[in-house]
Amino acid sequence: MPDSPAAPPTLHFAWKSIPWLAILAGIMLLQIWFPRVDAPQLNDTYNVDVGGRNAFFQFTERRAENVSRSLRSLPRLATDLPSDATICILGPARVPTELEWSLLLNWVNRGGRLLYASRWEEPAVTIPFLNVKVVATADSIPGSFHQFQKANAKNPSPTGGDNPPGVTPPGAGSPKSQVAPIAPPVVPAGPEIVPPAPVVADLGNPKFPLMGVDWQSIGKVESLRGELLLGTGFSNQVVRLPYGNGSIIVAASDHLFSNKSLYDKSHRNGVLAAQLLEAAGVRRDSTVVFDESLNMTGTPRVVGLLLDPLLRPITIQSALLLVLFAWAGSVRFGTVLPPALPQRHDVTDHTNALGNLYWRSGNGIAPLKAYCEQLLAELKLGVRRGKATRSVESVAARAGMPVEEVRKLLALASEACERSSVLCHDAATVIRKLARLRDRGEERSGKTAK
Repeated sequence: MPDSPAAPPTLHFAWKSIPWLAILAGIMLLQIWFPRVDAPQLNDTYNVDVGGRNAFFQFTERRAENVSRSLRSLPRLATDLPSDATICILGPARVPTELEWSLLLNWVNRGGRLLYASRWEEPAVTIPFLNVKVVATADSIPGSFHQFQKANAKNPSPTGGDNPPGVTPPGAGSPKSQVAPIAPPVVPAGPEIVPPAPVVADLGNPKFPLMGVDWQSIGKVESLRGELLLGTGFSNQVVRLPYGNGSIIVAASDHLFSNKSLYDKSHRNGVLAAQLLEAAGVRRDSTVVFDESLNMTGTPRVVGLLLDPLLRPITIQSALLLVLFAWAGSVRFGTVLPPALPQRHDVTDHTNALGNLYWRSGNGIAPLKAYCEQLLAELKLGVRRGKATRSVESVAARAGMPVEEVRKLLALASEACERSSVLCHDAATVIRKLARLRDRGEERSGKTAK
C-alpha cells in the first residue's frame, strides 16, 4: 500500500496567522478608541494645545461683546462685514492672495481695522500696494526687554492721520466702488518710522509696563511709513499703518498670541496682547472676527477628511477589508488538499496524435481502410455465411439517397482501399462522403423511431 501523506504543518500556519489577527484586532479596536490626530497647523482658535490660539480667542471674548470665528473666504468676509469691525489674522497657514489683500484693503479703507501677525516659523509676507513686508532674519529675536511706544505723539489714534491734500484713497465714495477693481491703493501719508533706539524700559511710566514680556520672533517688519508699536534696537516688530478711515497692524510674529505664551505666568504677555487689541481699535462694544479660512484652505485636508468623526467608521471598515484581502492572498485557509491524480489523456487527444502521424507520413490508406471497415460493419453490408446481411438498396432507402449514388460511393471506397497508398487529401474526401452517408442514415432512423 502507498504511504499515507504526512500530516499538514498546522502549527506553522497558525504562527503565520498571529500577526494578521493582531492587525485585525487593532483595527477593530479603533472603532471603540481612536487616538487623537492633530492637523499639521495648530495656529487656529479652535486648538487648545500649546500652539493654538484658543486662549487668546477666549480672552478677546471677555473684552468685546461680539467675537466670532469666520470660515468664509476673505472676499466674502470683507464684503459682508461692517466697516467698524476688527479682523484678526494670526499666523495663517497660507498668506492671502493679491485679490484677497485688495479686498481687505478696500474694507479697511472704509473704516475697518486689521490685525495681521505672521507665522513665527515662516514670517515672510508682502502686503501689496503698501510697500510693507515682513522678512525673516538670520537670528531669532527672543527676550523680555521690548518696549511698547507711540512714535507719533501728536496723532495717537488708531486710525492715524488725515489723508494728504488732493489724495483720495481707492474705495472712498459710493459702496459699489469699494470692491470693484483691483487697483493699487494710495497709501495715506503718515509718520515716518524712526529706527528704534536701544531698548529702554521706563518702570516709572505707566505707559510702558512691558519690561517682563517674552517676545519670540525670527522676522522683522520693513516699512517706511507707519507707527512703531513694538521694536528692539535691531528691528521693528509691530507697526501700525493708517489707511483711509481704518488702520492695519502688522506683527512679525504670532508667538505672543499662542496658548503657551499667554499661559506663561513668569512674563506679562497678556498685557501686551491686550494693548495690541486696544491699538487695533477693540473696545467693549466692538465686533471682532477671527479669520480661519486661511487655516482651513492652507492645510492638507485629504487625510483629515478621512479621519473625520463622521467618515471615520467607513475608513476603518475599508482598512479592515484591505487587511482581510491581503491576508487571504498571502496564506492559504483550511487543511492541505490531497495530491491530485495524474492527468489522463482522453480519446480525442489520442485521435489527434494519431492523425498527425498519418498526415506526416503522407499516406492516407491506413485511416481510410479503418473507416471503411467500421462503416460497413455499422451499415451491415458485410458478408456472413456467404450472404450479405443488408443490400445496398436498403442502405440507400434508409439514407434517402439514390441507389446508384450509393453504389458509386461504395465502389470508390473499395477501389481506394485496394491501393497501396492514397494521398491524404483523396483519403479525406472519401471519408467525408462516407461520413455523410452514415449521418443521413442515422438521422432518418432516429426520426422514424420517434
